[in-house]
Amino acid sequence: FAAAKRGDPVAVLAAVDAVPDLLDEREPDNGWTVLHILARLSLAAPVTALLKRGADPEARDRSFRSALHMAALADAGPLTGGAPPMLEEDRAKATRATLRALLKAGARATARDSFGLTALHHAAHAGHEDAALFLLSLNTEMALPRAPLEADTNAEERPLHLAAAGGHASTVRMLLQHGAH
Repeated sequence: FAAAKRGDPVAVLAAVDAVPDLLDEREPDNGWTVLHILARLSLAAPVTALLKRGADPEARDRSFRSALHMAALADAGPLTGGAPPMLEEDRAKATRATLRALLKAGARATARDSFGLTALHHAAHAGHEDAALFLLSLNTEMALPRAPLEADTNAEERPLHLAAAGGHASTVRMLLQHGAH
């Protein structure tokens, strides 16, 4: 977990190769797997490598978030030292690649966390217009059902509400252009 939080995928993959059961281990505070952490950091290549080694794309943390939810948030640079944070343009590209890898491995865009948020809610809340657009384009991008645009959270908030509450004007415009009410 320390290596994952540092953004050191080489060390993570070496540890998993040495002890494959580490794929299922949970971080004690929030129940994250190393897949959750690397997805949150938008590290697409190591996420793909973990998935090929058998990581569960639908594994849930204590808030019932999957790695797809964490990838849509894409809200962290290395959590403890390590590599420098990515530029926003690079982060958007890396986030799309991470989302694609998780979806290809079986993650569901319709999955909800314990608050009722989908990956699209998380992307909209974080103001990640590019990630939200990708999730809304799954039918053409990956021949998968697109993320539910009008899904309500437990508090009856839709992705549009969360983007607006965060002041993410470009994400709000994009959601409206794609049919949000």
